[in-house]
Amino acid sequence: MWTVKELGSWTSIILLFLLFSSVTSQIQTEEFVTLTPENNFVELKVESGTDVVISVGNLSLDTAFSIIQANVFLGSVTLSYNRTLTQGNYTTGANIGLVLYNNTEKEVFLRQTSGALLNVLLGLQVYDGNAPIPGACNMEQSIRVAPFLPTRFSVDLVTVEFPIASWPMNVVPPTCDGSPLQYDIFHLYLPENDISQETLFKNIRLMSDWKSIQTYGKQVNYFGAPVNQIEFANYVGTGRIISVVVRGLTSSAAYVPTTSYGCTVSSAEEPCELLSSVLEKVFGACLFFIGLFMIAFGHRFFKIQIFLVGFCISMIISFILLFYFSQPSKLDATLIVFGVGVGGGLLLLGIWAWWGVPVLPVFLGCLILGFLVASIIAYSPLVDLSILKDNVTFWLAFLCFVLIGPLFLVSFPFYASLGISTVMGSYFVLFTLDQYVGSNLQYIVINILRRAVNSDFRVAIVDPPFQYRGRFKFYLYICAVGWW
Repeated sequence: MWTVKELGSWTSIILLFLLFSSVTSQIQTEEFVTLTPENNFVELKVESGTDVVISVGNLSLDTAFSIIQANVFLGSVTLSYNRTLTQGNYTTGANIGLVLYNNTEKEVFLRQTSGALLNVLLGLQVYDGNAPIPGACNMEQSIRVAPFLPTRFSVDLVTVEFPIASWPMNVVPPTCDGSPLQYDIFHLYLPENDISQETLFKNIRLMSDWKSIQTYGKQVNYFGAPVNQIEFANYVGTGRIISVVVRGLTSSAAYVPTTSYGCTVSSAEEPCELLSSVLEKVFGACLFFIGLFMIAFGHRFFKIQIFLVGFCISMIISFILLFYFSQPSKLDATLIVFGVGVGGGLLLLGIWAWWGVPVLPVFLGCLILGFLVASIIAYSPLVDLSILKDNVTFWLAFLCFVLIGPLFLVSFPFYASLGISTVMGSYFVLFTLDQYVGSNLQYIVINILRRAVNSDFRVAIVDPPFQYRGRFKFYLYICAVGWW
């Protein structure tokens, strides 16, 4: 039997061992990083369960506040003012930040518990007392000052919110009256189908400082409400960085930039797949070969051309009606729209066979040409003018361009037939290639359908990406139409 003295000795040894293990474990899972105005970006690989202590150094005497930001590649982390997470002192996300006031906080804590190794870009932006404080009048997020941009996406839209800023610290008393503050919205597209950490972090650096944002970002105007909730057209698979700069009377400040690929990306090797089901891939392949056939021989097979004209018009109308009044699944919508399209094509072919008058098919085919012309114009930055955010004005203007085709071509059925086959066939090929090669010209028509069925899309910032793949295919499309 052990004596009380021996038991006490063993108990002390065990307690010391546990204390040593605890300290050792803490040291092994904690890293320290110092950000300065001269070295204001640091890239880290953070293991799950690791805490990173981020401190700020070398601040000038006129620094009133600074923003520490954390941007994560394919994951999320937590930033906190304290080691212990308590309500109101931390935030979690992929693009987040905290405000540090120069006379109080000197460090923040980053934690990640995703279970995987994450790549994190840490950044520091410093401001003097003349700069407004981004997110200091936050009323929606759980943290008291939220200098970041909460972001979400749907099939049609990318939605970005920014908590309201406060007046500069040199204004006494502090106020949240937003009348003298102005918010400028900028975005920058990443290369198409480029989902890589290097590209993302490189461009985030360019879109963090408010002066750099004005150089590398493209400013866009938003005319929706509320003013602190911005809607963008979603171009699935094309990454973008969005920044908001708040301007005061004498100085400016930038929110932490946010990013979106318009879809859920699990890894850099698995980008967003638009044709996800076997049926959609079969449908896309059929559309590609039908397009090639129409380009080469469509005008020689008038009956096939009539069927395809009826097929396209029926598909467009059925798609708009279907999604305007209901929200079917992707598979159900594909089957219904395809079925209605086949029925519409057969109906138009039957009407022509019964009466033997080609005027109606040619007229409808010219409407398709006008529809594509109007859609191309609506795909330009012109659609972001404030006057075209009104539905009545937009659809009247769109209808005028749609009628261009019948007005100019219906009296010349031979040339109309050539134009119908070439333009429709070329767009079928272009649309299908977009799914596999990767560009955004497919949204020439998709954005019009979105505008027709989604009331929120009316105020969305369309401003489409027009990058090298899209430019190459667009010029190829124009050459194919011109050659035939």
